[in-house]
Amino acid sequence: MPEISGIGVKKIYYGLALSTVATPYVDGDTTTGLSPSELKAFLALDTTKQVKNVHENNWNYEKSLPSKSYYKNKLTGKNYRGSTDDPGDSVITFSIGKYDFETKAALEGGGASDTKYSAPDQYTPLSLTLVALTEDGCYIVYPKADIVAGGVTTDDAVAISVQATALEPDIAIESEAWVMKSAVDAAANP
Repeated sequence: MPEISGIGVKKIYYGLALSTVATPYVDGDTTTGLSPSELKAFLALDTTKQVKNVHENNWNYEKSLPSKSYYKNKLTGKNYRGSTDDPGDSVITFSIGKYDFETKAALEGGGASDTKYSAPDQYTPLSLTLVALTEDGCYIVYPKADIVAGGVTTDDAVAISVQATALEPDIAIESEAWVMKSAVDAAANP
C-alpha cells in the first residue's frame, strides 16, 4: 500500500460541484462514492479550471479535531463517557498571486471581461468542487466546497485569498476524498 505525507501542493482545480457518481457512497466503503475514473473525467471537463499561481507559502490544509464532551462519574470523579457532536471542519486555504478577471469573478463573484472586473453588490454563496494535488501524488477532493474569497495584500501585491470548506454534498458522495494520482492516471479515459 503506497504511503504519502501530503506534502505541499502541486496543482489546484475547481469547477461545478459534482452532480453524480456511478456508485452511491456508503460510509467507510472505499469501493463506493467518487471513483478514480470519475475524478479523471472531472479534471478533463472544459468547465474545470486550474489555478495557475499559488502565492509562495499560503497553501494550507487543515482537518480540525472533533469537539468532544466528556461526562464524569460523580462517584469517582473520572470520565466514563465521551460524545462527539461536531466532527470538525476540513478546510483548504491558498492565495492566488497572479490571475485574470475571469478567475477573480469565478471565486469572488461579480462580473468579468478581459479588461474589467465588477465586484458584486451582495455576497452570494458559492459551492464548487475543489481538487488539490499534493507534491507526493495524492488528490484531496472536496466534491462540494463552500468557497469564500477576497482580495488581500501579500508582498505588495493584491492576491485572491481563497478558503474552501468541505460541505455535505447534494448527492451520495463523500464530503472529502483522497485519491492516489496513480489510480487516476491508470483509470479508463472518460
